Order: sequence, then structure tokens, then C-alpha cells
Amino acid sequence: ETSDEVEKVTVYIPVSEEQLEDVPAAQGYINQRLVFMILQRLDAQVLEGDGNTPNLLGTLNLAAIQSQALGADTRLDCLYKAADLIRTVGFAEPTHFFINPNDWQPTRLARTADGIYILGNPNEKVNSVWGVEVVQTTAVTVNTALVGDYLTHSNLYVRRGVEVEMSNGYSDFFIKGKFAVKATMRCAMVHYRIPAFAKITGL
Repeated sequence: ETSDEVEKVTVYIPVSEEQLEDVPAAQGYINQRLVFMILQRLDAQVLEGDGNTPNLLGTLNLAAIQSQALGADTRLDCLYKAADLIRTVGFAEPTHFFINPNDWQPTRLARTADGIYILGNPNEKVNSVWGVEVVQTTAVTVNTALVGDYLTHSNLYVRRGVEVEMSNGYSDFFIKGKFAVKATMRCAMVHYRIPAFAKITGL
């Protein structure tokens, strides 16, 4: 039996009393912005969190995660070899690549010697490679990518959804007429079979 910690993911922004009073729809904008911020932070935690409270344990920092280096391979060959690690060592079927947009760019723009785009014409929407869905996200560090069977061998458990709170008790906010508006959620990221995930380095 093993257990994973339920952690609190938190973001906040400062706002003034005047903003809340004078700007139409300010409250709605703040709530919307905070939800965006907390989901952005959650993305980073799920993929690269170090597991030290209050951080989730992300895929990149799993103790026995598999690894595939670019080396002398082409980017497409490297991605295929990483996916094959999931199949041959993890006995799973990879469902997602998570790649930084800066690393996906040269992969998507790869051409044959006569200038034909390998992954399809510019007017084609390409969101997969080798049959595995590609998710572009800045939550993954440049030169590193992740691949794994996220549908079967991982899960994000949400203990408490996004809650938004407001207080002027932070620092000297009461004196300055400011509020700290905070959004929090409690969740745990679980990876059931570690060999079903791999990191790709050197991209």
C-alpha cells in the first residue's frame, strides 16, 4: 500500500478598494483571472512538481521514471523511442506527449530534403505524432518532454474544487486599503505504474 499527499494549490492577487468599487465587473474579472492562474499553476505541478509540501509530485520527478535522450537521433525518432519504452518496459500504451512549444516548433517544421513538411502541410492541424496526442505547454521545461499512459496509469484527485476568498489582513493591506484575493484547491496527483512514464531530454 502506498499513499500520496493531498496538497493545497494556491494563488493570489492584490486589489484595491477603489478597483472593487469603481470598475464595473471587476469582481467577475478577478474571479475569472484567479481560476486561470490556479489552473496554470496546477498544470505545472502535475507535470514538474517536486513533491515537497505544498507541491504535488509531478511526472518529471517520479523516482524511477524512464528516460530517453535525443543523442544523435532526429527528434521524431527520439519521440518514437520514448513511446516504445512505455510499451516494452512499462507494458502500457502511451496516450500523451507533453512538450514545450519551443521544442515542438522544430519538430513540426521539419522538412524533407525537397522542402516538404514531414508532419503535413501548414494548413493541417497537427496535434499528434506516431499516433500519440501532443499537448503543447510551457509547464514543461524547454529541452525536456514527457510521455506516458496518462489515461490508465495516472489520476488527478480533486478533494476540494476552486474556492475564492478575500481578506485585507495580509501584510499592511488594511492600512493601504487593499485586499488579497486568493484562490485555492486541494488535490493529489497519483501515478500508479511508474515505468508507464518517461522523460525525454536534450530536445
